Amino acid sequence: MVGIVTDRDLRARVIQEGRSGETHIGEVMTSPPVTIEPNAYLFEAVMQMSEHNIHHLPVAEGTRPLGIVTTTDVVKAQKSDPVYMISEISRQKTVEGLEKTSHDIPELLRNLVGMDTGADEIGRVATTASDAFTRQLIKQAQAKLGEAPVPFVWLAFGSQARKEQTAHTDQDNALLLSDDVRPEHDEYFSALATYVCDGLNVCGYEYCRGEIMATNPRWRRSLTRWRELFLRWINTPSPEALMHSSIFFDMRGVYGDTGLVEALRQTILEASAHNGIFLACLAENALKLSPPLGFFRQFVLERNGEHGHALDLKHRGVVPIIDIARIYALTAGIANVNTMERLARVADTDLLTAQDARELRDAYEYIANLRVRHQGAQLAKGEEPDNYLQPDHLSDLVRHQLRDAFELVNNAQAAVKMKFTGGYL
Repeated sequence: MVGIVTDRDLRARVIQEGRSGETHIGEVMTSPPVTIEPNAYLFEAVMQMSEHNIHHLPVAEGTRPLGIVTTTDVVKAQKSDPVYMISEISRQKTVEGLEKTSHDIPELLRNLVGMDTGADEIGRVATTASDAFTRQLIKQAQAKLGEAPVPFVWLAFGSQARKEQTAHTDQDNALLLSDDVRPEHDEYFSALATYVCDGLNVCGYEYCRGEIMATNPRWRRSLTRWRELFLRWINTPSPEALMHSSIFFDMRGVYGDTGLVEALRQTILEASAHNGIFLACLAENALKLSPPLGFFRQFVLERNGEHGHALDLKHRGVVPIIDIARIYALTAGIANVNTMERLARVADTDLLTAQDARELRDAYEYIANLRVRHQGAQLAKGEEPDNYLQPDHLSDLVRHQLRDAFELVNNAQAAVKMKFTGGYL
């Protein structure tokens, strides 16, 4: 490689100087060209391009050219950086702009998986992105609708509340309103909810099939009415109440008056911590999902549907641990909603030994990491990510370790059954 010619060279050294098309290329090329080695870091390439005021940087081993890095490549690489991503989201003034930015989320997650990032950190990054989309949509809505007539907070439930989102997720949200809200204010909050939920759907966060969204009038309530609803669920644990408990009791304020959500959370913790019947029913409901491990430590595969002969790493893997952590947290009055944080906090109580808590955290981390790596591989192939893993695709070592993780969850469920359901059910 003896030189380089770019579009800028053609403009400055050919057109501007009036040269003909028969000019020898050697007369207008930059020689010797600035190059960079293939094992250099991206920031070194950026520094080289900035220092020499160039937009094209050949990659070479000695004089042998291997490729080229351009400013466009640098911008694309930055789009896979979480900080850059959040900054881009916060700059968008339209739903169309947010939708365009959302197309970079799969690549961001795929790159994080490729860097062996842990499932907990990936979950926090994915959730930070969905929080940013939500906040920006609320700001856009308020730019159209005006300021809210009373204080409010946008609530996230489930995996978004726990900061455990993955590449495949839907919406679970609601509005918590000040007790100053009046009936005539619902038109404003209905329009706000519609704008945000529709925008989230456009950005890839699908509508909740169970309609647990702020667009549903049932989930737009004042603080007093939310308190009444949770207390009814706790004091009268019907099947519907227990179903909602697995979603609504993992709650976090994403935008607005966080004092409202903290007041509601305090009511929930005080009411549930000493209600043995509610906790027993919650435990019994949680035990319905068990790890896919049969006699002689054999995997029990899904039998029906398109995912037959696969392991459901979500409902049979991480969800049982999430349920166990929730029960212990509610019993101990722990406000944290993230699963790893709940297990770390409960280890300081008499509900779970430090050793058992550590083993359950290890099991959760191992299963969750398998899940996100499975989804990362699907994203790399351009496939729709899911939670179903074929055990035949795993090495003997990984299968053995996965069986150990499932067995730890089985033991933890047995302990929950003994502690919470023996005296009530």
